[in-house]
Amino acid sequence: MREFNLLGDLFEFAVCYCLKDADETFDLFLACGLAKKFEKGELTNYTGQTLFCEIYQLSGRPTPPMSLRFFLNNTEEYWAGQLMDCYRQKYKLSLKEIRAKFSFNDFLSLYHQKQEKSFAEVAFILEKTKNK
Repeated sequence: MREFNLLGDLFEFAVCYCLKDADETFDLFLACGLAKKFEKGELTNYTGQTLFCEIYQLSGRPTPPMSLRFFLNNTEEYWAGQLMDCYRQKYKLSLKEIRAKFSFNDFLSLYHQKQEKSFAEVAFILEKTKNK
């Protein structure tokens, strides 16, 4: 179940602690090849922080400095990342397929809607959006 939390941890760390754009991080994740390993279940020993650092290392970019902010609870970026992974698993899509149709902000927006709706309703909204 660790991998279920990994996307949430990754995006939370990238956006909230390193002040990086979620979609840029997502694109680098896909380009460096780690997304495929994630989909195969090969990243079970990673944390969001170690995954983020390896993404940047494999992409030939310096790891950005961390912000000194501290969050007591998981952030909305964490929950949007989890929502993305739920969607991936439910519809058997690769992260590349998801990225071709959606931005991270789409999942962030859906996270806010999910607070008031069931996952099935949110998935329906996402499906309707991608078919436009």
